[in-house]
Amino acid sequence: MGNAAGSNPADVKRTFSDASLVGDKVVFNVAQNRYRLIAWVAYRAQEVFIKAILTHKDYDKGDWK
Repeated sequence: MGNAAGSNPADVKRTFSDASLVGDKVVFNVAQNRYRLIAWVAYRAQEVFIKAILTHKDYDKGDWK
């Protein structure tokens, strides 16, 4: 993520304004909101672990939670 993204959820939200914080995950809108990238962020290590990349329709089903 680099230093620009920060080291906590609020910093991520500031850097990626269209991201959503959902429980312990961060959901990013991709390709003009056609897809959702769902990730866990290890803030101290500044690592991102991708859980899923879904269409908006599949995201709305909620099976990823």
